[in-house]
Amino acid sequence: MKLRELKGGHGYVTAYNLTIGSKEARDAGFVNEKGERLELKKTVDTENKRIIIELDSLSQSDET
Repeated sequence: MKLRELKGGHGYVTAYNLTIGSKEARDAGFVNEKGERLELKKTVDTENKRIIIELDSLSQSDET
């Protein structure tokens, strides 16, 4: 798995993209039974050099 570069108007890298497959998203619970995308939360753990993507529990409780 590799990051893809996104470049701004002046040709500089402004962000990176990473793809999550549709089956992976469904298996992880990121998509509901209707196929609607759910709100996610991203946590950057610099100490352990990882990025964690998970359901945003605060957002989910608002919808019930």
